[in-house]
Amino acid sequence: MSKFAKSLLAVILGDVLYFSVLPYLPPVVRHQRFQIDLGLLVDASFCLIAYAILDLLWPSRPRIKTGR
Repeated sequence: MSKFAKSLLAVILGDVLYFSVLPYLPPVVRHQRFQIDLGLLVDASFCLIAYAILDLLWPSRPRIKTGR
């Protein structure tokens, strides 16, 4: 899996998870549109956790350098 695909999947999975638990979160960690708030940090942490899990499942392979 490429790094771009893994990052995109992590953002999608993290946001789906964040918005599914959003009604149960306290109001202070709910993201308000067009504002920089604590909700953005919580949403980003969900995406980072999703990326870490995906990285454990599909580790990146090092590129093999050719002699060209």
